[in-house]
Amino acid sequence: MNPENTAEAQLPEPSPLRSTGPAVALALCLIAIAVASIFGTSNRTTDIDALKTKVQLQPPDWSPTTAEVERLGVLAQTRRAVQLDPNDLLSKRLLHRMEEFHRIEALPGANARSAAYQDAHAQYKQRALDYLKVRGQGGYLALGQKVVDEYVAALRDNNKVTIERLGGRFYRRAKSSRLINDKGIAGTAEEQVVRLALMEGWLSPLRSTQVVESWTHPLERIVLRRWKLVAQNLSPKRRTQLAKELIRLQSGYPVWWAMGGHAADARDWISAALYYEKALSIDSDNQTLQLNLEYAQERARRNQ
Repeated sequence: MNPENTAEAQLPEPSPLRSTGPAVALALCLIAIAVASIFGTSNRTTDIDALKTKVQLQPPDWSPTTAEVERLGVLAQTRRAVQLDPNDLLSKRLLHRMEEFHRIEALPGANARSAAYQDAHAQYKQRALDYLKVRGQGGYLALGQKVVDEYVAALRDNNKVTIERLGGRFYRRAKSSRLINDKGIAGTAEEQVVRLALMEGWLSPLRSTQVVESWTHPLERIVLRRWKLVAQNLSPKRRTQLAKELIRLQSGYPVWWAMGGHAADARDWISAALYYEKALSIDSDNQTLQLNLEYAQERARRNQ
């Protein structure tokens, strides 16, 4: 199915409107028309303060459920069950090139366009392809699971040498994303995301030649993208891409509610109302969504 033809692909991706100079009057007129068109049925006597106490503007929780955590554990255990030879020359070469790439990647002022960076990445990619050709997809994922487990253990032990060796820039990115704090991994849900993100990174050198997305279980992709949609500072366009992907994965997560929450946080009330209306079209009996929609409509009408 072509995603461009799906219903969710037609959702608008609104961005804040800006008008300057002599076009201000016209722009304000157009905004007024748009608001009147979208929110013409809004109750102008709405007590917005009373309504505010009833809404839930924050995106729904992205954290994996107990059942999902158990399922993720089973998937990881299946990979651990694959026998790996500790003396395997192919794995040693691959891990050496991965660590060398991470060393160069983590250098101060490292530039992805530099010759050293590109050479290190090319050699890492080649060793990954060599290993995959001989050991297959199962072997590649099993070795990746071993790397993930060692990295998480290093985080718990605060072993900075191993953290940098196995992950390069990942630690800094995870810390800026609040998956990791000064005491280690922030929580159980965050540990699941760390593991999933590390595995996604392990597959990255193969992306230009392999369709690696299908190598992981849909649940793994769902949990990671759910977290990205809710917890990451992304553009509306990127959030919409993640929302559509979660729908294609049949995740069951209320993606348009989450999109509405982010728009509300940005005080883009017209966009928030559009997203809440979309969410309500899927979950028509949800009273919280109905209140969220009314609140966003009223905020938009008042230009607040």
